[in-house]
Amino acid sequence: MEINNIMKRTVVVGLVGLVAAANAMVCKNDVCLQALQASSRIAQASDDCSSFIGIAPTTTWTLATRTFTTFTTVTLTNTVTPLSQSSPLIAPRAVSSIPDYATACFGNIGYLSACSCIGVSSSTTTTTSSSSSTTTTSSTSDVSANFTVTATATTTIPVPGLYIATPTPLLGNLTDGSPLTYDEDFSSLQLPFPIRIYNTTLPVNASLYISVNGFISTAPPPNATYNNTPLPGSDTDILPAAAICPLWSDLLIESGEQQGIVYGVSGNYPSRTLTIEWLVSSWATDEDEPRNHFILSFLESDESVVLVRYFSVSARAASGGTVGLQSLDDGGKGYEWTYAMEGRVYPNLTLTVDMDANRITGTS
Repeated sequence: MEINNIMKRTVVVGLVGLVAAANAMVCKNDVCLQALQASSRIAQASDDCSSFIGIAPTTTWTLATRTFTTFTTVTLTNTVTPLSQSSPLIAPRAVSSIPDYATACFGNIGYLSACSCIGVSSSTTTTTSSSSSTTTTSSTSDVSANFTVTATATTTIPVPGLYIATPTPLLGNLTDGSPLTYDEDFSSLQLPFPIRIYNTTLPVNASLYISVNGFISTAPPPNATYNNTPLPGSDTDILPAAAICPLWSDLLIESGEQQGIVYGVSGNYPSRTLTIEWLVSSWATDEDEPRNHFILSFLESDESVVLVRYFSVSARAASGGTVGLQSLDDGGKGYEWTYAMEGRVYPNLTLTVDMDANRITGTS
């Protein structure tokens, strides 16, 4: 931002009558004139005389610049308006009274008379104001100063605490807010290593489908997945045949909210971990209701084990959701940790799903 400041200095001397009277006098070699003509101060005396009657022979302006920096922390978007302040000018030295060395002069008239005798008078050193209706003598200087004030805005938008260190987004936006509302939607990822749901196996690079409604499946989810049921189910129009449900409920990602689904791969071959993370709302809940934040992890070193962990859960999802897994193509296998039961899902709960033993154990 560039700010133009026009700074004006005006020195006004209302001594015209005194100057005229002094000019009319004849120079007398009195003690006043002798004080001004002293060889050690003749130059100083000339400057002081000029300043006394309103003429500063050399005017030096020093521009003091200031830089303002503003640092602002906002939640989403803010507009930073730089501070603006006129930079002061340092005024030149001016003599407004008779100098100490000329105290022998008889008042202002005597001092001005002595000044005219050393060549400093109003007839040669003043500029008359353009107004003819006043007898004021003035000297005016205009100084224009251009300077730049720099404003730095630092915008910090906290990202909700994630379990995954380097997340890859699937749906929504956890930093800037989701651009859309995702309801009954799903995404997919390419598997970095093989996984299985009971004996239904997906090879490396196969597609794994992730639903906003809190489950993963080996096939694309149907449209009616908001209506969670007990496990194992029987209707693939509601839930795909092979699925794991860390929190199957009527969930959604709200537009403008820092919500979404991400995934990440950690560790090194052959002990990598694939983790999927949800940060989503429950349908038709209050604004202050906790969001549903949970993860599901597959282990490369043990295909039979899946881990689930909950960080926060809404009351609606905790009391009405379904947690478990099924593989209808594998003899109708399945296991249910909870279906619409209170007290079975809560923050800091970790579930270990053991498909070979067909059991789920919980620790907190």
